Amino acid sequence: MNSNLDQILEDKEQIRWQGGISSKILTLKLFTLLFVLLLFSGAFLGIAQFSQSFAWLSFLVCLAFILVAYFSDRVKVFTITDKRIIIKSGLIGTDYNSIYFTEVKTADVSVGLIDKIFSVGTITINTGKIESIGSKQSQIQIVDKLSSIDTPYAVYKILQSTLSSRQESLYSGRADQK
Repeated sequence: MNSNLDQILEDKEQIRWQGGISSKILTLKLFTLLFVLLLFSGAFLGIAQFSQSFAWLSFLVCLAFILVAYFSDRVKVFTITDKRIIIKSGLIGTDYNSIYFTEVKTADVSVGLIDKIFSVGTITINTGKIESIGSKQSQIQIVDKLSSIDTPYAVYKILQSTLSSRQESLYSGRADQK
């Protein structure tokens, strides 16, 4: 278990599941992005209008972005406790996003074609939060995702059973017992 997570857990809060983004998916994304980067870099180096120094600078900047994204996803940890869902992220600092079960409106699991091949999936958690963006005050719905996790249906089952038992406790007046 993560020692930093111990610091934010409440008294008697128990971890039901913990995991992160599948290493198979992280590796696939990394090699795909590096391949695309090499293709575009080769194209830029082949075009006479672009200077070689600009092409190399573009290559290094894109490589830095790819590596930061890779390592940011690599340190991401998802945790389901008996009270909430915790998403730990942050490459340099540590950020925690807690989603208490009382906030969860819906939870869905999705497994696409690539996900099926690699035995992973994504659980989408909708809390109903809406955020206004832009000058026209456009609104978007905020959803949290447990992305590309191994055994998504088993994790979804753990989440659903924990949500159900928590709701039963709340409605029966035994919320402090679970």
